[in-house]
Amino acid sequence: MAEESLDLIEEFIKTRDELQKRSFSSVDWDVDYLLMNETLIPCRMALSQKECAFMYMDSQSKENNEILAGEILQLPIWLARELYSRGFVGIDYPDFLSSKMSNALRTDPCSVDLNNISPYFFQVSVIFLGLLQDELFLKVILESFRSRLEKLFLVSIYLHLPNSSESSKMNNDHTQVFLKSLTSIEKDMLEESSISYFESANALYCRRVK
Repeated sequence: MAEESLDLIEEFIKTRDELQKRSFSSVDWDVDYLLMNETLIPCRMALSQKECAFMYMDSQSKENNEILAGEILQLPIWLARELYSRGFVGIDYPDFLSSKMSNALRTDPCSVDLNNISPYFFQVSVIFLGLLQDELFLKVILESFRSRLEKLFLVSIYLHLPNSSESSKMNNDHTQVFLKSLTSIEKDMLEESSISYFESANALYCRRVK
């Protein structure tokens, strides 16, 4: 058991160091990537482990500094993924990937405030469901992303061309609610569409001036 505990600690330190090395390199620095990897996932210990109470995210103290088999820990997804792949922990579905969420996304994905649930909902969901090989739920996530992108496209038209026929359909309270519900990646895509639009408009203006 002592050897297993040592292995777990070594894997923790190794994975943490690798992530830090990657994250703080000049090439891979990405704040969203770091924050996304801190999303907490419920993990169930497969074996009792001594000297590992530091893994409790709520900093609670344990007299014997031991985590018992079956105990549930809230671990960041970067750590949960590594420990799960090595058989140290099992993974439970988090609340934001419950059957209730699946039903809500099937009904109307554009009405769900995903930003309030997690700014990195789609990235975390794809990683998590990929680990558990839950293809049915993963399909729901991808279809939801596609539906929201379709609406995001119409919203971008409304923002860039407010007098167009399509924009008139989007000028309502539902659009404002939808904009507030956008996840990090959706906001990036909307911002990118704005940059592309203004670059295209500027290029067209320059050609006309010439």
